[in-house]
Amino acid sequence: MNRLSRTAILQQITDKWALSVGRHLYLVMGTYKELAAFERDLAYAKTPERKPISAPVNVNKTILNRLPDKDVQDIANMEGKYPTSVQKKLVSIFEAFLRDSLADRNILILKHLELLFAFNLDLSALRINAANQKHIILLIPGKWIDDSIILFHETDERFHKTLPGNLLMEQHIWEISHAK
Repeated sequence: MNRLSRTAILQQITDKWALSVGRHLYLVMGTYKELAAFERDLAYAKTPERKPISAPVNVNKTILNRLPDKDVQDIANMEGKYPTSVQKKLVSIFEAFLRDSLADRNILILKHLELLFAFNLDLSALRINAANQKHIILLIPGKWIDDSIILFHETDERFHKTLPGNLLMEQHIWEISHAK
């Protein structure tokens, strides 16, 4: 487990951006406050080509913006009766967003992923799209507890989620050690 300062995490991640083969899915976790500070640090990061990176994308907002107003109401009404249909619709939107976003950039930073976990969406699209020269960084509130990664740990315990064990390699997971 990598529990490091924001600066050390940023250095390790930017070093990995130079790699061209393999899986490139990363997780940075901490409190909401620590992640906001890390996001500010990212504004100074550069791609291997020495270009500024794009700002982190709010996944919740992106998914909702891609849903027509009629579909938002349908999802709210259908969720209890047809959870699989709702999941399929949201997964389709999320996968299209990933493809579109990575078509014009090699580094994609995602924040506010609560909808993905609230609807128990299949996260395999993240691994599939984070390959070869495409890098995806997830900024998620979370904490190592025993041998598990508990996400949304600052919320009421009933909202805690456990990160699927096969999603990321351990050397691609960092927990911010303290706010700096």
